[in-house]
Amino acid sequence: MVEDVLKSAAPKDDFARQVYEAIVTPRSWHARRAALSAVGAKGLDGWIQALQSPNWMHRRTAMANEGLLHSPENMEIMIDLLKKSLSDANKKVRRSAAEALMRVPVDDARKRTEFVPLLAAMLGDPSKRVRRMAAFFLLPYADKVPVLSAVRAVRAEPEESKRWPLDELLKRVAEHAAK
Repeated sequence: MVEDVLKSAAPKDDFARQVYEAIVTPRSWHARRAALSAVGAKGLDGWIQALQSPNWMHRRTAMANEGLLHSPENMEIMIDLLKKSLSDANKKVRRSAAEALMRVPVDDARKRTEFVPLLAAMLGDPSKRVRRMAAFFLLPYADKVPVLSAVRAVRAEPEESKRWPLDELLKRVAEHAAK
């Protein structure tokens, strides 16, 4: 009888495996989102496993879908892993990590004090796409961005037609500095 009770109380599915497979198995965007949504926060270990994959596409896919795994219990773990992923070797993973970090449902004060300095540092990233994305997400927080970082990011952008987020950020940073 005890054995039957233990078996019935055990998880019916291996949630971590389901999340990992949903991330690493080629499938449509909708199918992946549906699979991850069905498991939700219970599959955090599978998301962590995907972040440790040597395959950058798996890491980027994990970043792009992190919002489906949020829960109050695992929020701090996810934030810590997102921060670490800002220095990933792959530029697409770094860009996705920065975007995911700024989407985390925390109060604005925490974003200003904890996340914005990390993104401001990304204005010096070797990838121009990462720099532009960082500038875009920093626009509402221009008062917290160092002027020199914004200037250097603008000067490092070789394509004038794609400079908009950098130029706009520098403009807002300068306006705040002038006050």
